[in-house]
Amino acid sequence: MFYLLSTFIGMSRITAFFFMFYCAAAHAQASLLTFVGYPGDAQNDVLEADSQSRSITPNGPTLNIRVSRAMLHTSTEGIPFRSYTATVRVDCAAKTARFETASFYMMPLWEGKPHRTLVYAPTEVRPLLFRYFDPNPLHRIVAASCVVVRR
Repeated sequence: MFYLLSTFIGMSRITAFFFMFYCAAAHAQASLLTFVGYPGDAQNDVLEADSQSRSITPNGPTLNIRVSRAMLHTSTEGIPFRSYTATVRVDCAAKTARFETASFYMMPLWEGKPHRTLVYAPTEVRPLLFRYFDPNPLHRIVAASCVVVRR
């Protein structure tokens, strides 16, 4: 009986450790909203937005996003990439978004250092299009960015 009780207590400690580890990992990613795919899946397309990065400016909300593609792609500027991070500005009235910055990675899931970073001038409009995504998640990103919080 004592052996069973000590084994149960030992298993409870192991279970508690793994539960705390899982909760800590989940908390670290809690601000990321996944719009496409599954977090950490390098074999498929993934699109996530950092909800805590959302800020409201006179020109519209901005938001940090990150995209990982299943295969090598090329940006409209001719930059090859498997993944990128970006800051985007949303035009809620027009239901569009544009890039403010973009950092491109050759590896999926934002591994390593970006091989190219672009900062777009306000006059240099690079629309956020999500080419080759089906269905295209742009309307969901715009809707999530333009939510009005009522007090």
